[in-house]
Amino acid sequence: MSLDENIPGQGPIRTTQNVGHDFMLSKWYLDCVSEKGEAFVGYAATLRWKGLELQYSSVLVHSKSTPAWTRTTLRQSSPPDIAGDGIHWSCPSLKVDGHWTALSPPIARDLIEARTGALQWRCYQPHARASIHVDRNHRIQGFGYVERIDLSIPPWQLNINTLRWGRFLCECNAVVWIKCDGCDGSQSHVFFNGNEISDCSVADTGITLERGRITLALRDSSVLREGTLVSTALSMIPGITRLLPKKILRTHECKWLSKGRLIAGEAPPREGWAIHEVVNFL
Repeated sequence: MSLDENIPGQGPIRTTQNVGHDFMLSKWYLDCVSEKGEAFVGYAATLRWKGLELQYSSVLVHSKSTPAWTRTTLRQSSPPDIAGDGIHWSCPSLKVDGHWTALSPPIARDLIEARTGALQWRCYQPHARASIHVDRNHRIQGFGYVERIDLSIPPWQLNINTLRWGRFLCECNAVVWIKCDGCDGSQSHVFFNGNEISDCSVADTGITLERGRITLALRDSSVLREGTLVSTALSMIPGITRLLPKKILRTHECKWLSKGRLIAGEAPPREGWAIHEVVNFL
């Protein structure tokens, strides 16, 4: 599937790389959690701003026996490749090679549309089977997730105070959520098996849908990454503190891996894994 192919029910996927905006960030996010709770998170991003063009790729690996570790590179590499229902991402400088096979159709939303730009969210694989090799001999297999955001508004100009995002996956179900709280109110998008549900409540400890008919409880959380963005996701970019406004330098994130228990109507409870985060734009 090309980047301009239609997502069913959402219209064409529009890239904004050549529409004349001074700021352009395109960021892929790919993950996988094994049955035993070993987690892989990958990022592949391109930033264009004020004559600067930067590529950034990073992986985070977490297991029960060792603390989470991160590896980052600024070397040029190819973005994830989409072919049919599969996505392949290889980054030799990070010693990573992974493949994701979709179990459900893609979903998408334009979260912000303004004269100055847009925030476009494209979830290519809300529910997938994934297999990733790290350092050749280390293999992580399980359910996975792939998305990409295209942002043509500088993030310090977004009217967002707090962002919550997450995904929960098990054998038969997928829950994906995005909640943005700002000065003008709150915006939530929660998808249960690809269907957006407007009657929803989103918190760091779980999700409630349709007045309690569907609940997702999150527990036994392990911190995958926590700190200001300049000390975590942006720490390897030289001179970044001289380029970005203080609002971004103070932005704090916390990303968790949690066990999830899903109850949907009369169906038996389902157990699975969630990766979720909260980002505070201080």
